[in-house]
Amino acid sequence: CAALAQAFHQVELECRGKDSWNALVVAANDTISYLDLERYRRVKGAWLSFMVFADGAAALVLSSSGIGPRLAGTYHTYNGVHPLVTYRGGGGMVPTNLDTIDEHVFLMDARDVAIQFIPAMLRVWQYFSDTFHLKIDDIARWYLHQANYRLIQRITRELKVAPERVPTNVDRLANTVSP
Repeated sequence: CAALAQAFHQVELECRGKDSWNALVVAANDTISYLDLERYRRVKGAWLSFMVFADGAAALVLSSSGIGPRLAGTYHTYNGVHPLVTYRGGGGMVPTNLDTIDEHVFLMDARDVAIQFIPAMLRVWQYFSDTFHLKIDDIARWYLHQANYRLIQRITRELKVAPERVPTNVDRLANTVSP
């Protein structure tokens, strides 16, 4: 879910100071095609991701061309004491196959996610507000992660952002994770 923030940050690290650059960020989520519902239910504490997350893909092009909006800066925050999502599978150590499929589940404490979301979003806003001297009304559109409609509503109220400035699709399409 936080991969887009990580991708923006990586682009900033790689491209800042270069005269000319382009970056293509591609994200995809495909949970339904390879997960077995009955087997997945046996994993203690498993988050039923394919019941909550929808398959989806998105791409984003960033460029130094000066055409369109610019990447002013990046910031991401996390609380290492509260890992919100654990995913044990993947990579060379636990490749996806029938023997390791039980390791390829998202383990999440949904209550902790709900508790940590608002403070994390407020830290992000505080960073950008302080760094770039921004006020809430300086931002015309707020594109927030589409994980949970109620959390989007909560942060919108907390920051006093007009709901019409925060487009959403999670209420209609589910959490596509990548877009």
